[in-house]
Amino acid sequence: PHMRVWVHGGDPGSGKTIGSLQGPDGGATWPRLDGTPVALPATEDTVEVVHRAAPDATAGLRGSRLAVAPDGTPHVLWSDYAPRPQRSWLSRPKAGGGWEGTKLNPFLPSAFQDWGLLTPGGVTFNDGGDCYVALTLVKPSAPADPTTADRPAQDIALFHSRDGGTAFD
Repeated sequence: PHMRVWVHGGDPGSGKTIGSLQGPDGGATWPRLDGTPVALPATEDTVEVVHRAAPDATAGLRGSRLAVAPDGTPHVLWSDYAPRPQRSWLSRPKAGGGWEGTKLNPFLPSAFQDWGLLTPGGVTFNDGGDCYVALTLVKPSAPADPTTADRPAQDIALFHSRDGGTAFD
């Protein structure tokens, strides 16, 4: 199994770290991708860090879903919610360590380039490796906190990738 981790902190609380762990033995242990054992309970300093907000960041991070591609590679969907427009990424492990992400906003149609793109959302793969991502699309005129916004200020964006989550149509 794989697990996506979303660590909150501060006052008021906001997302500070998006992480991941894998349990290759059915969850008896949770090592990092490089095999380093993680003592439980895991902390934001011991998880496999997908993305960490800057220490002075006023923006927070929002974790969403994790999907495992047919080749066994975990992909983590996440977003930040400031500055506007809000942005979302699909991240995966890099060869040699660390994580890299594909920013999804540039794949929006030109008429929606100034809209925000946020989690909640979802990500999945079919058996052929095509990746599908659904995210919340937020109008530029929506209130600053889209989690409490009018629902008419929001819509849904669906992305499809034929290359396993790097480029989308």
